[in-house]
Amino acid sequence: LTAMPKHFSRPHIGKQPMRFYFRAQDISVSLPGIDVRGSIILVWKRGYRRTATEPFEVTEELSSIDGSLTRTATTVQDLAQICTMFKNSRSGAFESKVATFTLRSEDKKLATATIDLSAYATPDMTSNPVELSLLDGAAILKFTLASHWLKNMPGSKNDSGDDDASSMHSFGSCTDADE
Repeated sequence: LTAMPKHFSRPHIGKQPMRFYFRAQDISVSLPGIDVRGSIILVWKRGYRRTATEPFEVTEELSSIDGSLTRTATTVQDLAQICTMFKNSRSGAFESKVATFTLRSEDKKLATATIDLSAYATPDMTSNPVELSLLDGAAILKFTLASHWLKNMPGSKNDSGDDDASSMHSFGSCTDADE
């Protein structure tokens, strides 16, 4: 017997595909443990999908009280992805769907954190504050994750759970290339 190819190993039998629109907004980063100057980029990856902000400026502020230096960065850009979530017909729970947020400077990867989108998928429109600690607190990523079920959009029909590249929308740049 030959092994089944990986893309056939995750059938979603007994699961209902539901399309969700996820949007990260009000994005801010504090960098207490990373010495970076200039601009940073936030990349959101889910499967082979990738969306990223344009570079946004890191600002440094010296405290006149204790002389400490704080580095922060905020962007008005939103990042968005459409994702098919699979709901278990019996339990009503969604299968785990992990996404990765990566902070990059202009020339290198600084830090990465993951988030399980299934924790934010509900039939109602929701908006939740998210705080991710990267590199044991060397960077803190904060944003609001808005999500809503796209009722009138059919779920993905393929077995891998990945969506058509044409279905993803982003206010940052989007490519299908892995980095």
